[in-house]
Amino acid sequence: MGTSFQFYDFYVDDFLSGADDVESAIEVRQQVTSMLKAAGLAVQPLHELQDEQAVSTLSLVWEPRTDAIRFKVQLPPPAVVLTKRKVMSYIAQIFDPLGLVGPTIVMEKLFMQRLWALKQNGEACVWDTALSTMLQEEFHNTLHLLSEVRVPRFVSLPNAVNLQLHFFADASQGAYGSCCYVRAETSGGVSVQLLTTKSKVTPLSSRHSIARLELCAARLSTQLFEKVVFALKMSPPAYFWTDSTIVLHWLRSPPNRWKAFVANRVSQIQHCTDISHWKHVSGLDNPADDISRGLSPVDMLQCKRWWNDPIWLSLDSDHWPNLIPTDEVADTTAEERNVQHVALSVIQNDFPDNLFARYSSFSKLRRVTAFCLRYLQSLRARAVLRRTDADSYHQLSIRNETVSPVSTDELQRAELHLCRLAQQQSIPAEISHLSSGEPVIKSSAMKWLKPYIDEDRIIRVGGRLWNATLSDYVKHPIVLSAKHQLSTLLAINESFPVPASCMNVLCSMYNGYIVHKETKMLKHLRPHRESSSQPPTLLRSGSVRWSDGSNHAKAIAKQDTTTMGVCLL
Repeated sequence: MGTSFQFYDFYVDDFLSGADDVESAIEVRQQVTSMLKAAGLAVQPLHELQDEQAVSTLSLVWEPRTDAIRFKVQLPPPAVVLTKRKVMSYIAQIFDPLGLVGPTIVMEKLFMQRLWALKQNGEACVWDTALSTMLQEEFHNTLHLLSEVRVPRFVSLPNAVNLQLHFFADASQGAYGSCCYVRAETSGGVSVQLLTTKSKVTPLSSRHSIARLELCAARLSTQLFEKVVFALKMSPPAYFWTDSTIVLHWLRSPPNRWKAFVANRVSQIQHCTDISHWKHVSGLDNPADDISRGLSPVDMLQCKRWWNDPIWLSLDSDHWPNLIPTDEVADTTAEERNVQHVALSVIQNDFPDNLFARYSSFSKLRRVTAFCLRYLQSLRARAVLRRTDADSYHQLSIRNETVSPVSTDELQRAELHLCRLAQQQSIPAEISHLSSGEPVIKSSAMKWLKPYIDEDRIIRVGGRLWNATLSDYVKHPIVLSAKHQLSTLLAINESFPVPASCMNVLCSMYNGYIVHKETKMLKHLRPHRESSSQPPTLLRSGSVRWSDGSNHAKAIAKQDTTTMGVCLL
C-alpha cells in the first residue's frame, strides 16, 4: 500500500494523501514513514492539528476544521511600481494544479499575452519598464480576492452508489478550456462538485475559426478525461458536453471526410472516448463558458454555475438536454476534404480477334466482310433518308430487297478494311507516330521501309519506286505483322488449292503479298505434294491442317513473334 501511495501521492518532497477513515489514514502514515526511514530519508515530526490550524503546501492551504482548500496569494503593496518582470513573477506564484480558479487564471494569461504584445515607441516593452497606471490598477484589482476562495476537498459523497464524470468544453476567440465535474448519487440525494479544469490561450497569430477552437476544446476534454482516469485509478461512466453542433457533426463522421486539422483531432477524440456519450448543451448552461472567457475573482466567487454546475445535472438523466444534431449543419462544408472522383470506363473491343479467328479461309473472310460493309452502308443511307425524306423511308423494306453477289470493288474494300484492322491490332505505335506526322521510332522493324499512311489510313511501304511504271499495289505494298492471323490466312490462300513449295508460295505472294522475314513463318509449310480437293482447316492460331482423307501435313507450326510482315497487294 505504501509503495502505491509513494508513486502517485508525492510531489517533489511533499506527500499528500488521504483515506476513507482514521484507521486507514494511520496505517498509510506508518507505512510511508517506515519506508522513508529505511531509505535514510528524514521525516518531519507529525503534530496533532488544532481546530483553527491550517496546513500549507504547494501554495495551497488546507483547513481541517472545514475540510476545505483555499489559495495563498502574496501580492505586492499598491505603492510598488509594477513592471513586466514583476507581473510575470506574481502570476507564476499562483499555483493551481487542479485548475479550480481557472477562470481567473485565464484572465491572467490573457493579461500576460497583452504584455507580450505591448509595444512602446514601436518596440517590445522592456522587462523593467514601469507599466501604465491603468494596467497596474487592473492587475491589482483582479488577484487580491483569490485568497478568499474556499473549495471543498472531498468532491464525492460517502458510500456513493453511482459515480459519474461530466466534462464540459467551450471556446472563445481568446481562449478555450474544459472542466470536469463529479456527480455522486446516493439514496439520500445527488452531489455535483468541480474536480479539475484545463485551459489554453489562443495564440495571437492564430486565425482559426470558432468551430475549430471548439474542436480544440473538445480534444482538451479528452486529454483531461485520460488524466482524471489515470489519477483516480478508476473508470466511472464519463459524459462529454459541448455547445457546438458543428463539433458534434464532425465527431459523428469518419475522420477521412475532413481536412487534416479537423481529421486529426476527430480521430483522437473518437479513439479515446465513446462518441455516443458526446451531447449538446446550451451556451447558458455550459460552465466551460466561464473558463473560455475568464472571470474576475469577484465574479468567480458569485458564479453558481461554475461552482455548483448546471442545475439539471443534479436531476435524473431524463431531465438532461437531449438535442440530437442533424446532418444539416451550417459551416461544415468548408472543412470537407476535396475528393476528386475519377470514373474509369474500360471497354474491351475483342471484335477483330473474333473476326479473324472465326474463319480459316481468307476468301470467305473477305466475302463476309464485304457483305457486312454493304449492310453498314445501307444502314447509313437509310438514316440519311429518314432525316431528309420520311415518306420514302417508310416505303422501304429490307426483306423485299434482293441480295446481289459482291462485286470486285466491294471485295477490294473489304480486303483494305481487314488490313486496316490487322494494322491497328499489331502495329498501333507506328500508326500513332505516322498519323501525327512523326517518323517511326528507331527500334521499329519498319524504319528501313520508309512507311507512310495513305488516304485509306493504311500503312504502306515507301521507297524509291514513286515514279516506276507499276501499279500502286506493287510499288507501295501494305505492311502487316508476320505474327498476325491475317498473314497466316493469306499464306494459306496462296498455297491452295494446288500445294506448292515454300518458294512457290512466296513467288505467288510477291504478286499479291510479301512478308518480311517470311521464311521464319513459312519454313514449316510443307503441303502435301499431291493435289488436295479440300480446303485447309484451321486447328489453332498459327497451325493449319490439310486433309485429303489419308495424309496430314503441318503448315506454319511456328511463327516469329518479333518481326513485322510486309504484304504487297
